[in-house]
Amino acid sequence: MSKDNNIDFSVSFQERLSNAFSGDERSKVEIARDIGISKDIFIRAIKSGLIPSTRTLIKIADYLEESVDYLLGFSDVSRQR
Repeated sequence: MSKDNNIDFSVSFQERLSNAFSGDERSKVEIARDIGISKDIFIRAIKSGLIPSTRTLIKIADYLEESVDYLLGFSDVSRQR
């Protein structure tokens, strides 16, 4: 794989996740509880772009009614549009 094909998925993931929850006035603890994931994992994903386990990633995508591909930056097609 050449250097030109390297993609920093954490940046796209962090940006897309932050944007998805930017208008939500609930606390991160409440959102994490609603999704069914650890608040620590949720906060790390939002703040640092940590990409969680596949299971957790799917839970977040399901909660947002968004595709995993979109959240990770493989697709620019949002289900919310």
